[in-house]
Amino acid sequence: MSAPKSSLPNRPIASERVRSADLPVAWIMMLGLIVAVGPLSIDMYLPALPSMADDFGVSTAFMANSVPAYFLGLVFGQLFYGPFSDRVGRVKPLYIGMTLYVIASIVCATTNNEYVLFVGRTMQALGACVGAVVTRAAIRDRLTAKQTAKAFSIMILVMGLAPILAPSLGALFLQFFSWHSIFGFWLLLAR
Repeated sequence: MSAPKSSLPNRPIASERVRSADLPVAWIMMLGLIVAVGPLSIDMYLPALPSMADDFGVSTAFMANSVPAYFLGLVFGQLFYGPFSDRVGRVKPLYIGMTLYVIASIVCATTNNEYVLFVGRTMQALGACVGAVVTRAAIRDRLTAKQTAKAFSIMILVMGLAPILAPSLGALFLQFFSWHSIFGFWLLLAR
């Protein structure tokens, strides 16, 4: 009779964790980019709300309802991805979330209906929030305690810079392209 299996995923034991004094910088940068998708998706399109409202024939105040729609998806997605990634590992939820984000970005970029955009924004958030959940868990799984502290400080920096830079980046896109290009940029970023 074999021993009962744990419901927790196979986490690296201390001897399998990264032991080097240096952080795996490329890996941390990749995780930082994944984390940045969420804050960029919240703030980058805010300068486009007036032009989106004009295209849809609604008020800017009505178009601003896409912001709480995004936060709704963000909240519920995190409730799902945490337990799911504990059960099946970190990679599968990341692929699922980023695929959902890409599909939702395509929907948002191509729709001509404001309600479809609201649903698309909620779906985007359901996909984007995987980065916030899975990257933290992956860092804790792979790195030592001291490296984890350094990696989390880098993540905090990324999460702090992304919302500061995002509106300016969105305004820059609007100088040369339509609001659709912002969703196209997110599509490329998540791929």
